[in-house]
Amino acid sequence: MRKFILPFLFITISDLVFAQKDCTDRSYPAPSMSDSVKKVFEANLRSAEKKYKADSANDEHIIWYGRRLAYLGKYKEAIDIYTKGIALYPNNARFYRHRGHRYITLRCYDNAIADLKKAAELTHDQVDEIEADGIPNEKNIPTSTLQTNIYYHLGLAYYLKGDNRQALLAW
Repeated sequence: MRKFILPFLFITISDLVFAQKDCTDRSYPAPSMSDSVKKVFEANLRSAEKKYKADSANDEHIIWYGRRLAYLGKYKEAIDIYTKGIALYPNNARFYRHRGHRYITLRCYDNAIADLKKAAELTHDQVDEIEADGIPNEKNIPTSTLQTNIYYHLGLAYYLKGDNRQALLAW
């Protein structure tokens, strides 16, 4: 009996480690949207890409290019863009916040938690800032802040990982 259980546990543990390590290798479907919405999102992406290519060191251009990629389901590409932003601006919490969000989308919870904890550390003792909505409401009034989004997504990553205590602490 022990010989049967131990190999099973070994395979399960190694599968979990492998899955977490290579979590971005899996594919996930793009969000479903109407043709008219998709056309708007694609136009927004083209505009963001043009700005990014004109000045790829501009932090706003990096953020919005990554966001526009993600809205069309190009999550891995968005993560790559945020990673470039982190390389340029390692103390800018927004890149960790957005990359963490996209790691959640790809079910890379440990990666997301690491990024979101780093974002929380970087914003500790700082004045919170309004975060523009990528998909504005009908009044075009932003409804969230950087720190709110950091802690919301950190709690979500813990919750999805099954760590309710840490999720509650983050929220």
